[in-house]
Order: sequence, then structure tokens, then C-alpha cells
Amino acid sequence: MVVALLGGIGLFLLGMLMMSDGLKSMAGDSLRQVLMRVIRGPWSGLAAGAAATAVVQSSTATTLTTIGFVSAGLLTFPQSIGVIVGSNLGTTSTGWIVSLLGLKISLGTLAPPLVLAGVALRLLGRGGLRAGGDALAGFALIFIGIDLLQSGISHLATQINLAGVGGEGVGGRLIMVGIGFVMTVLMQSSSAAVATTIVAISTGAITMEQAAALVIGQNIGTTPKAVIAVIGAPVPAVRTAAVHITFNVVTGVVAFLILPVFLRLVVDVMEAEHASPATALAAFHTAFNGLGTLLIMPCVRPLSKAIERIIPERRESMTSHLSSLTAVTGSVAIEAARRAMSAVIRRMARCGLDALDRGLPPSRIHEQAIEECRRALEEVGRFHAQFSRSAHSEAEVRDTASMFHAADHLRRLLVTLRELTPPSLPITGVASSEISSAVTIARTMLHLALDDGERGEAAVQQAASLSAQLAVLRKDGRLVLLDSAAKGMIPAEAAIARVETLLRLDRLCYHLWRTMHHLVPAQVSSAPEEPSEGSSLVHDDDAVHHERVDRGLS
Repeated sequence: MVVALLGGIGLFLLGMLMMSDGLKSMAGDSLRQVLMRVIRGPWSGLAAGAAATAVVQSSTATTLTTIGFVSAGLLTFPQSIGVIVGSNLGTTSTGWIVSLLGLKISLGTLAPPLVLAGVALRLLGRGGLRAGGDALAGFALIFIGIDLLQSGISHLATQINLAGVGGEGVGGRLIMVGIGFVMTVLMQSSSAAVATTIVAISTGAITMEQAAALVIGQNIGTTPKAVIAVIGAPVPAVRTAAVHITFNVVTGVVAFLILPVFLRLVVDVMEAEHASPATALAAFHTAFNGLGTLLIMPCVRPLSKAIERIIPERRESMTSHLSSLTAVTGSVAIEAARRAMSAVIRRMARCGLDALDRGLPPSRIHEQAIEECRRALEEVGRFHAQFSRSAHSEAEVRDTASMFHAADHLRRLLVTLRELTPPSLPITGVASSEISSAVTIARTMLHLALDDGERGEAAVQQAASLSAQLAVLRKDGRLVLLDSAAKGMIPAEAAIARVETLLRLDRLCYHLWRTMHHLVPAQVSSAPEEPSEGSSLVHDDDAVHHERVDRGLS
């Protein structure tokens, strides 16, 4: 009896996880794209959240994805409210699957072959077929688990009077709500807890009122996971989790207060349709979540303002978008990393501009800012180690590689920025025009980096052109300076210092260009390979040499 009961729960949980993971993998980046394209306000977010949860069969996945979106800056906090409410509404679809398919259609003989077919696809297939195999095997395991649950609960009901566990009245209902809460916390899945309750009502082990109270508690039982998920997360993510908790608690309290009347109304409607008790319970689950939706959605604006006052925003740092939540989903992690590195390059660009304007090394002017950039890049590196494991599709792998390129250029840019010793202006004498032009180009490039998010691809194309111009200036200026030093026209030390200035300005512009290229959203997911050494766009023979030195190759 106990083995059948626990085994049924375990198989149902395993089936839900496999089916949900398989469906999410099959969807790939579609979930993110649908949410980003559809959501324009709370009501569109509600529809998107409900649909996404019904498709992937996991409100937790939708909730955590939404929290990740908010953390990454892809969604605003008010937009996320509708998605969170919708995910709670969409999760009620599991109850309908169990009551209408799991209990009415016997898949006992068909389920094992489906598991075998799913495993075969998992082992032999590739890409979408492998994900489809997971989903198919998970789907079959759900029904095997339901069969075991029915057997275990039926035997348990003959040994223990489950109908008398909670007693009657308000106290009895509170006990059942508490039991439902604990069931979800232990199972880490409200869907599995609700499925167990639906199976129990179908076997007559518990009364409808007990089952309804259990479902209310199971709905509230998802809140601890949201609390744990946002520990140490950015403020927008904490606010989003607060919405999830508020919705579940408010909905549960209201449903509990009107439980006898509300339950009677739902049961009468379902009995008129000749529905089974299990179907009536699934309808109750959907109805009270729908009631909560009607209560919360008209109050989105005041609710968001109240939560923003309770959980105030902290000073935003360059890496505020990076967290363990954003690292879970590959596409979200990529966007979070892009925003963090965009903030770093803007900080570096400001330091470089100040240095060129004042004729002093950046490290002398912005020691704290340079150190903050260094620490931010270290954090980005740690974040890369997390999210590279969450990239599954070819597009995500390509985007991840692009982010790695950007981080590598930023690290080299930081080294170049620290070493940069701007020339004292005005410069006169040999190669003065080349050096003055190089400084002007570097200034223009740094200004581009400050607003690359505004101009996008146009800024990248301009940066590529400027980098090529500076490479030519560096080559010509170097030849003139070294030749003049050989003829005794200028001191050798002055020639070498000016050559070094040209080299560093060239490196500065090159790494700025390449970083901007990989960070502009239009380039992500379609970023070409790094320019090869000897590329006519940037490198001439001497430029190849200084890039090889920069990379430690010569």
C-alpha cells in the first residue's frame, strides 16, 4: 500500500519533470520570444503566462523564467505581474488532464510501450527528437503514476478513515489547508499534490470539502520556493516573487473564507453537466484561481506601487542583472550578460574620455572606477561559467560564444585602458597630425561606446570604419617617427613614447569595436567569427604584429 502510494507519487513527479523539460527543450527559445513579443501590459502578460504554463506544464518554470526576465531587464516589474497571475491560472490545466484523461482513459497497457518509444527517441534521436522522447516518456509515466496512486489510495482508505482526518468546520478545513501546504512543500510540485488529491476524491477516500481545502493549501504551498529562489536576487526579482506570494495568499484566503458557498456553486454547476467528483474538483481549482485573477488584475497599478514602496530599489551596479536566476535559462542569461558588459564598457568609455581630455592616465583619474570594472568582469566570468551550461540550442551556443568574445575583448580593453598614457596636447613636430587624428578618432570611438545601445548596428559599422582608419594612422605615424629618430630629428625616447601612444590608442579602438560588435543585440545570435589576422578591414602587416603581441603570440 505504502509502496504503491509513494511509487505513484514518485512516478507522477518524474513524469511531470520529464514532460516539462522535454516540452521546454522542444520550444527552445520560443518561450522567451513569445513572452517578449506578446507582453505589452498586465492583461497580455496574463494570457501569455497562462498559455506558456499550460504548454510546458510547469508554473514553476514560467514563474522562475519571468523572475529571470525581470532580473535581466527584459521585462518591467508591472509587466511581470500579469505573467505571474497567468502562470497560476495555467497550472490548473494539470488537474483537467488528470481528471479527464488519467482517470477516464485507461493507459495501463499502452503506457509501457510509450515509455519505451520515448526512451528510444531519447537515446537515438537528436535535437527536437530527443526532447520529444523525454516528453513522450514523461507523459506515459504520469499515467502509470496515476494508476499506482489509485491503487495505493484505495488500499489506504480501507485501512484509515481519511474522511475523518480533518474533521468538520473551520478548524477541520484549516487542518486540511495545512496538510495541502505541506504536501506541495515536500513534493516540490503543486501539480503532483493536486493530482494526488484528485485521485483521492475519485476513489472516495476523502470528501469534496476536504479535497477543496487541500487544493487551497497546495496552491499556497508554492510560495516557499519563490522565496528561496530570490534570496540574493536583484530587487525587481524580489518584487516579482512578492507578487507570486501575494496572489497565492490572497486567493487562498478568499477561497477559504467563502469555501462552503463557492464549492457548492461549482459542484452544482458540474453536477448539472453530469461531471465526476474529480472533474468537479479540477473545476474548483480553476474557478478559485480565476476568482483570484479577477481580484488582482484590476489592482495591478496600486499593487505594483505598494510593492515598490515596501521593497525599494537599491543603487544599481554594473552587474545587478547577474544572478543565479538569470543563469537558469540560456537566452535570459545571455541578455543579462550583455547588459552587464554594456554597463562595463560605458564606464570604461567614460574613464577613457576623461583621460584624453585631461591628458592623464585613466588609472590616475578613475582608480575606483577601474577597480569596479575589474571586479565586474570577474563576476561576469563567474556568471559565464554558470550560464554556459544552460545553453542548449545552436542559437544559444552561438550567442554564448559571442558573449565570451565580448568578455575577452573587455578584459583586454581594461589592460589597454590602464596602460594608456595620453599625449599632452597640443602636439607639435614629427607625426603631430597622425597623433592628433588618432586622439580625435579615439574620442569619437569612446563616444560611440557610451551610446552604442541607442544607435545599434549603425554604431558598430562606424566603429569598424574608425578602427580601420586608426590602424592606418598608427602604421604611417610609426614609420615616420622611427625614421625621424634614426635621422636624429627627434630624441629616440620621444619617438618610442609617441609610437607607444599610437599603439595603445589603436588597441583601445580595436577592442572597443569588437566588444560593441558582440554586444549589440542585432549582432547576437548571428555574430560572425573574429576578424582573422591579416584581415584587410583592420590589420596590415604591422597591425598583425601588434595584435600578436597583445595576444601573447609573439
